[in-house]
Amino acid sequence: MNIKSAVITGSSRGIGEAIAIEFSKAGYNLVINSRDQEELSISKEEIIRAGNNSTRIVTFPGDISEEDVCIDIIKTAAQEFGTIDVLVMLVLTVRKKGLQR
Repeated sequence: MNIKSAVITGSSRGIGEAIAIEFSKAGYNLVINSRDQEELSISKEEIIRAGNNSTRIVTFPGDISEEDVCIDIIKTAAQEFGTIDVLVMLVLTVRKKGLQR
């Protein structure tokens, strides 16, 4: 059986969490990411409840606006699952002058 894997950033709430739930329902193993470890832990539990109980979920807290975090999240996914089939990057950075994309 070939189980697929997905890395989903910004997955502690909203659209990112909803996407993670749908990938879990489809049987994907997941690496989920958020800047806030507590929110990420809560999201993991919600994904488990709403998704597929056989899904493996790895949490990776960190700010993906930092290059080292981006590199490490991909390395973690590759180490945990061997391959990465899907990469979903949900990013929004707020600065004093407004939104930055």
